[in-house]
Amino acid sequence: MIFLKHHRNIFIIVLASILCIAILCVATPWPSRWLTLPLLRSESPRHVDVIVVLGGGGHKGDDPLPMQVKRRVEKAAELHTAGFADTMIVSGGLHKHSGVMESKAMQSYALAIGVPAETIIEEDRSRNTYENAVLSKDVMTERRLQSAMVVTSDYHSFRACAVFRAQDIDTVCVPAAVSLSPPERMKAVLREYAAVLYCWVKGYLR
Repeated sequence: MIFLKHHRNIFIIVLASILCIAILCVATPWPSRWLTLPLLRSESPRHVDVIVVLGGGGHKGDDPLPMQVKRRVEKAAELHTAGFADTMIVSGGLHKHSGVMESKAMQSYALAIGVPAETIIEEDRSRNTYENAVLSKDVMTERRLQSAMVVTSDYHSFRACAVFRAQDIDTVCVPAAVSLSPPERMKAVLREYAAVLYCWVKGYLR
């Protein structure tokens, strides 16, 4: 009986510890922020030929852009206004779940916050980060643009810039702030680790 009681107590302690860790992970920002660090690439902005803003999903309704995508567009607009590039590519095709054309929604938001229409180029065919890079390079090659500042969310910056560099694009990584709740951020970060592994296996990274 003493043996069984001892093991029951250990089981309760272990179960309570796991529950506390799970609550900590979803209720506070610190675990996801710590896990973000290996995924983060943040470099000093410098003058480039073009700023490339990456899409990240869409919502049905009057406000089609998720907040983290708005933050990407805002950061790109800030860099454009500061004179780091004269041209901006908004990269993202049709989002299959919402039916939102990401590039169009990003362009509309960029215009709303003051980016001149003539400086924005739409890349409206890409469906993932790899296609963001390949199809943005097509646009750049057509317009004889060689260097790019890639703007995306912090947890996405390592993979995005590694994929762009694998396309022989002179790339600068500038992450945007992220507006996600702790559970949403944790989900995004864990999904990103899986995406990094997938891109590494496929040979998409440099």
